[in-house]
Amino acid sequence: MKTNFFQQIAGLGFTGNFLLNIHRDETGVQTVSVILKKDKAVDGLPPMLFKATADELDEGFFEQLAQPAKQTAGLIRFRLKCHGSECLGHFILKWIQ
Repeated sequence: MKTNFFQQIAGLGFTGNFLLNIHRDETGVQTVSVILKKDKAVDGLPPMLFKATADELDEGFFEQLAQPAKQTAGLIRFRLKCHGSECLGHFILKWIQ
């Protein structure tokens, strides 16, 4: 069976660690946790969570992941340029308001 899973990940344009955890419950629903990390300076960013059936994840996982992944990559780039946790905290507060 051929998939394009890794091509889809490469298409997100993120450099760093892409941590993926998949939990399947007794009803067949899967919870997927995705964490994007560049370095220890951004360890506090929460994971992105997706909860759906395997068919639903096959249909829309990467479409749902693309925008948050780009936003997270933007936060990481900003943090690396800023070099200060106070600066990141201020930016995150403005970003979520």
